[in-house]
Amino acid sequence: MAFSTGNPVDYYYRIFAEKMRRIGYDGYDVSEAMRLIFKECFFEYANNEEYRSEAERYGFDFDKFCAALAQLRTNKKTGCAGNDAYNIQFFWDFSNDELDYVINHCPDEFNGLELTAFFERIEVMRATEEWQRAGAYSVRIQGMNRQHHISLRDEFDEHDTEGTKYIVVLYDGYPIATCRFYEVDPETVIMGRVVVLPEYRNRFLGTRVVGSAEKWIKELKYKEILIDSRIEVVSFYEKLGYIHMDDSVKKSGNFDCIRMHKYV
Repeated sequence: MAFSTGNPVDYYYRIFAEKMRRIGYDGYDVSEAMRLIFKECFFEYANNEEYRSEAERYGFDFDKFCAALAQLRTNKKTGCAGNDAYNIQFFWDFSNDELDYVINHCPDEFNGLELTAFFERIEVMRATEEWQRAGAYSVRIQGMNRQHHISLRDEFDEHDTEGTKYIVVLYDGYPIATCRFYEVDPETVIMGRVVVLPEYRNRFLGTRVVGSAEKWIKELKYKEILIDSRIEVVSFYEKLGYIHMDDSVKKSGNFDCIRMHKYV
């Protein structure tokens, strides 16, 4: 059997079992039967030369692609109910480009699963007009003003002006996530107000909204992004490549924050 880097199936099964546990399916880490089903599915895809050559052509991690398909096949074969069991973004933490690749190259046997149904209904919008910016304000009112009892005066500050750029994520046209950024100097921006509505969290929309903003920031030729991260979400930004500028804690509204940055 051929693999792109040794035999990674045990590594990916451990991830699969842990994510299944997190959505309420206990015992996968000790179930030899489930392990064998996953391995069998993984091997089938790993030995498909057409899949392999296509992944290499696009520069995609072939083992990770096989793991995602093995997840779907395993859960379909064992009759797992609920969309969470088929949410490839939750299981494998794909980037936007990786997610697009898997969706576009997924076998027909998985058509109709929540794998594609949710993300095909997602639109990421660069809000350049007032009606589009209203989507960002809507998310922030629901996600911060109401949830964290932040006053409108504190939530909407002097940086909510014409020059500030906004990303808005829509689900079936309904705004569910947002962030903003604005210029500090010709090479630097500050990103902030990263908000995902509570009912849409744990679908990696935070990653998607930040990634979309970073792409826009690069296109605008900025070199550095600053973020004042709430202490409780520092690990989220660390996973996205942001590092601490120092260990000092600053107050931002109701939150204790740490300044982080990333070069793009």
